[in-house]
Amino acid sequence: MPDADAHAAENDAGDLDCQTCGACCVEAGAVILADEDDIPGPLVQHVANLRCMATEGTSFRCAALLGTVGRSVGCGIYRRRPEVCRSFDAGSDECLSARDAMHRKRARPGPRPPGYDPREMPGEVATAGTTARG
Repeated sequence: MPDADAHAAENDAGDLDCQTCGACCVEAGAVILADEDDIPGPLVQHVANLRCMATEGTSFRCAALLGTVGRSVGCGIYRRRPEVCRSFDAGSDECLSARDAMHRKRARPGPRPPGYDPREMPGEVATAGTTARG
């Protein structure tokens, strides 16, 4: 569970910039599409009889995510993005959990997801009530 005090400090500081973060598009897991979602065919994959957003390789990085996570990202189908993406709120519990997951991956040794580069992750170190740049 995200540390609410640490994330409140991030929100107050204006550090939640979706166009540099991208954590929600990498850490969301399988994004199940609604029937009304109009997603281009190559970006749809079928998993257990469900229509889902396609992902890259063995990671859960959305195939529509363009750019480098932590530096500059955007949605390649922004105007046609799924409803679940449209309703995702920056600063929500889900957002903060995705950001925490990205920071944990950055901090732990071991295999990294495809395209992962720790030099391109946001350099924040959150402690209770503060956010320091590292």
